[in-house]
Amino acid sequence: MVTQESKVVSFESLQAKQRDAVRRSDSNRLIAECRSIFKERTEDLLQSLFAQADDELFKLSDKAENANLQTVYFDSMRYVRRERESIEQNYTKSLLERYDEFWRHRAAPFGVIKKAEPQPRDEDDFELMENANLEENLAINTLVQKGNNLFHLELFGLNKRFGALLNRDEIALENNPLAPAALCHTFESVVKPHDIDLKVKLLIYKLFDRAVVSAYGTVYHEINSYLIGEGVLPSIARTIKRHPGGTSPEPGQTAQRITRALEEAESGDSSAYLEAFQAMQSLLDGWRTQLGIPSYASAAPDGVVVEPGEVLNALSVLQQPAPWPGGERMAGGEGLKLFVANQLGKLQADDQKRPLGRLEEDIIDMVAMIFDFILEDRNLPDPVKALIARLQIPVVKVAILEKSFFARKNHPARVLLNSLAQAGLGLDIIDSTSNNPVFKKIEEVVGRILAEFDQNVELFAELLADISQFLERDEQRSQIAEERTRQTTQSREQLLLAKKQVAYEIAQKVHGKNLPEVALSFLYNAWKDVLVLAWLRRDKEPEQWLRSLDLVETLIKTATVPVDTATRQELVQSIPLLLKNIKEGLESISYDPAQTTQVLRDLQTMHVHCLRAQPGAETLRKAASVTIRDPELAEAIQVIKANLPDIDDIDMEEASGHIPAGLPDQEKSPADEFDQRAEALPIGEWLEFSDVGPATLRAKLSWKSHVTSLYVFVSRKGVKVAEMSMEDLAMHLRAGTAKIIEGSGVPLMDRALSALMQTLKSPALKSEATDLLA
Repeated sequence: MVTQESKVVSFESLQAKQRDAVRRSDSNRLIAECRSIFKERTEDLLQSLFAQADDELFKLSDKAENANLQTVYFDSMRYVRRERESIEQNYTKSLLERYDEFWRHRAAPFGVIKKAEPQPRDEDDFELMENANLEENLAINTLVQKGNNLFHLELFGLNKRFGALLNRDEIALENNPLAPAALCHTFESVVKPHDIDLKVKLLIYKLFDRAVVSAYGTVYHEINSYLIGEGVLPSIARTIKRHPGGTSPEPGQTAQRITRALEEAESGDSSAYLEAFQAMQSLLDGWRTQLGIPSYASAAPDGVVVEPGEVLNALSVLQQPAPWPGGERMAGGEGLKLFVANQLGKLQADDQKRPLGRLEEDIIDMVAMIFDFILEDRNLPDPVKALIARLQIPVVKVAILEKSFFARKNHPARVLLNSLAQAGLGLDIIDSTSNNPVFKKIEEVVGRILAEFDQNVELFAELLADISQFLERDEQRSQIAEERTRQTTQSREQLLLAKKQVAYEIAQKVHGKNLPEVALSFLYNAWKDVLVLAWLRRDKEPEQWLRSLDLVETLIKTATVPVDTATRQELVQSIPLLLKNIKEGLESISYDPAQTTQVLRDLQTMHVHCLRAQPGAETLRKAASVTIRDPELAEAIQVIKANLPDIDDIDMEEASGHIPAGLPDQEKSPADEFDQRAEALPIGEWLEFSDVGPATLRAKLSWKSHVTSLYVFVSRKGVKVAEMSMEDLAMHLRAGTAKIIEGSGVPLMDRALSALMQTLKSPALKSEATDLLA
């Protein structure tokens, strides 16, 4: 029994070994065929590279600015011609050795340093590296990054399928012998030993990018297709299934996937970026299906479409500093795809009419929808929108190169667009059509992108740093001016509160008293200034405020006819000290000396009259007959500031003092939505006023008082342009002469992508969709 079981086991083991042998035989056959495709296509691309290099060096030699440079280019052209065959052979040989080594021993990746603990570096370490090596390394690393971004979907599938041939889940990108790192670093190792001028080497690397790296998507596609045809992972679970004509995924389910992917992307996980982009593609498919919009890629024979590198080249030709054909408004998705298709027809050397790939078509449509939102955004002045709209083609190119553009909030291109929009938010039409420095800076950045951006996304990071520095300096100047405006307004309000408080104190103390006109005029027109200053400085010198109020009560006593001899004697003794304190108080506020003398003389006369009068004598003049010269108080405060510099240090905290008596309360109508919006308006919110001048005015709420309900608005430069009460603002909102710029605190791209998602989740009528894409 045991023997039989042993024989069965042996038989099954033999079958397993036979299956493994067959599997290994199949794997070796597939690996060899992939090697053949890899070798043949690479050799073709190399021939194209050196043909372009020969033409380019000849043109540069012919157009050289001086004889030395002409000699450099001409000698380099002859050298490259002579060494071309050697470079091609060495390059192909090195790549194939790397390929074979990978399948035998899983060799270490090219150009990748094994992870280790970071070591401190100093400036001397960098000085050891020659400038030439540094520039070459930067150029090669840029090519690697670009290739990874451009073909990350194809590389993802290739890594999975190569992993399947090795009985693994997948292989790491840096280990893939066909990855951009292997292609670029191998080329660098072959070219670097040659004695070629640095300018020429960098030119060759650039041509290598165009002729080889950008065109390698065809090789990846062919190898993936071959392996799929041989049954190696014909479908990969992680790739979202497309729905070109059948049942589309539910928008709500896809939106949830996007939301989850975006949350995961906050951690910087590149796979989450890819997942979010693929989910957006799926949502776009459903949107097209529901609206009956055809796809360019669906008509591709045998799936043969234009390569991403060719699309980028066509977009670069269309990307011009000049305005878009037909005006400043950019073409929609369909229009841009038509322009690209026409340009591709001019650039394609073969007779094949290959349509856009689904990936590029989706990106063009999504970016077009984003820019449709930007053009309709009411937050931006029209001249600023016109400038930003010209960046549509560069943004399409960025999105093709880096799919993380849609999901990564801190992507340099997204942040740059946000910065441009935020800078233009406070510009009025009159500002943006003049020599306004901010508008000129936006114009400069847009011009540089249109003129310089090819496929190096780092340009956006460079321009972002530049405009961020510019806007930071501009913001600092604006904040200084705005702070001065705010302090001036607060000081004025404190002065108003002080006058109200003093008026209340005086009115309260004289109420019901039979005082002469001289006493009332003195309190309202002269001593009121002393009281105002004392109230403003009450936190630092509270005793001065109390003494000033006590003097009012003393004056009221001495201005009243005494009822008996004892009272008269008490008043006679207190009047000299009272007049002395009055004189010192008026001098402390720099009161006019001549007027001080007259005031003291009038008070002495009043006191003599009161002391001589019999008890019960009529001496009162009603308060209504007293003229209060309130405008003189403002001038007096200015004199005080000039003579008492420390008044600038007055504590400006808002007071909750009494409101002067005698002011009738105005009946207010019930608060409506406009009153509520005016009351809830936060500091820093932007509004647009249409009735303050010949053109609309944009202003930011800089300060509002919770005591007087005063609102102060400033321009982008921090200068006060409007001042009104909360009730007046509500009136403007109600009449439509003031509009709140909603969402001004939310970055432009966040709002645009949110609008894109709403559009895809809630399809409009087909006619409206056609207008959106056309």
